[in-house]
Amino acid sequence: MKTIILLLINVCLTTLLNAQISKTVNLSTQGELSTTLTPNELATITDLSITGLVDARDFKTMRDSMPILTIVNLTGASITSYTGANGPDWNTTNYETNLFPARSFINKSTITTIAFPQATTEIGEYAFSGCNKLTQVYLNSSLTTIGDFVFNSCEKMTQITLPTSITSIGSDVFADCTRLTTITIPPLVTNLKGNLFENNYGLQTVSLSEGLTSIGGYLFFECNSISTITIPSTVTFIGSSAFWECYGLSTVYCLATNPANISISSNAFEHAEISNSILYVPANTKALYEVADVWKDFGTIVEIISTTNPIPSKFEPLNVYLNANSQILNVDAGNAQTRLTITNLSGRNVLTKIVSGQSSLNIGYLNTGLYLVTVNGKTTRFMKK
Repeated sequence: MKTIILLLINVCLTTLLNAQISKTVNLSTQGELSTTLTPNELATITDLSITGLVDARDFKTMRDSMPILTIVNLTGASITSYTGANGPDWNTTNYETNLFPARSFINKSTITTIAFPQATTEIGEYAFSGCNKLTQVYLNSSLTTIGDFVFNSCEKMTQITLPTSITSIGSDVFADCTRLTTITIPPLVTNLKGNLFENNYGLQTVSLSEGLTSIGGYLFFECNSISTITIPSTVTFIGSSAFWECYGLSTVYCLATNPANISISSNAFEHAEISNSILYVPANTKALYEVADVWKDFGTIVEIISTTNPIPSKFEPLNVYLNANSQILNVDAGNAQTRLTITNLSGRNVLTKIVSGQSSLNIGYLNTGLYLVTVNGKTTRFMKK
């Protein structure tokens, strides 16, 4: 009987701990979250929405006094200034209006979701560093600045949308976010600081905008799942080890019309195996890149001749391969008859043929260079030597 009672108590406690307890609080006076909620509510609330006024003291309450808090919705709240020692950042006593305080939730291992106040302009450093269960982040549309290390080591974050209002992103912001797969850098950001995506092994797609001028050191350090990247024409600096061990990088588009205008570290692509990669450059610039430090180390340099028929940013898996002497193109087109086309980089069609099954095509007459082949609506590339 005693065993049964203990078992029932254990089940009840487990159910209580796993229960989601939601609460919406309106704060008419900032800094009063700790007294507005009862001790029991502080200990048991998992889903918290706040409207009204908050300051740095309320962030410290959420971080340090709410042990199982998982979801925080602040879209209806306004952050006010605060001066004092009771905020979450041990390095300051001054907190500005609309500043999401530094270290607000640092190492808060329970937090999974955060929605920001609508008027937030800046996120202080280390705000969510080490929040290893954080998966959902809803940034506001007036945000301009993300401080250093803000989302560092948020291991479960797979994606995040950065608003176009952002003008500055600090160093190491997404370092060690190992499950982050895709991100677009807003167009007003001109300087990407060092170590921004360091050790992001799962990162596959990064979109950089025209207007970007600087790619900081160690920016993509060991981001070995990136296969394609476009370096905007406005970039003038690429720092040390920026693409260190990005050995999955098979295709780079560098849109600068003169590589001499880019100050690039000699080890920017160290251990990225770029001797096996293709570098696409603007028309009439190939000769410049072939003698430029670092760029000349790419295995193949190809001019982008066509603007009306741009090269795809991604290539599909196709069973297409050349024989040893590069004279025969072997294609597995599947069972049904389908159209195969081969185009050069100027967009000119050099071959159209109806194929099916295992087909072998004589391409000995083609000039040396890179070509695109399309079968069943999918496109890949091959190099005719």
